[in-house]
Amino acid sequence: MAVGGKEKYTKEQRRKAKFIQDSYEEKGVSPTKAEHIAWATVNIHSGGSELDGSGAAIPEWEKAIARRDSTRNAVKAKQAQAEPDALEHQPLDVLRKRARKKHISGSASMTQFELIHALRSG
Repeated sequence: MAVGGKEKYTKEQRRKAKFIQDSYEEKGVSPTKAEHIAWATVNIHSGGSELDGSGAAIPEWEKAIARRDSTRNAVKAKQAQAEPDALEHQPLDVLRKRARKKHISGSASMTQFELIHALRSG
């Protein structure tokens, strides 16, 4: 199958992708980006094309477990990134480096509290 070829997908998968693509285009997403999102979503839900090749020999229950595990890992990763007090645990020199990267002026003379406030607001 050529890169980007969709002939190995089932009719149901193509129909789902078209529906997803149309709904994203209605929301104002560009057609190219909507198509990428649609096919990525179909691949996540079904494990790729179902005719010959990838995923054909994998039972549906095994795919369901893989999807569930993937979702759980994504949730854990998102929660790990969302620690609201992460800046409070950083040393002053690390906060100053982050402020310099964000081009926050006057960071050299700021206190830890001021740096945290500046990093969060800017």
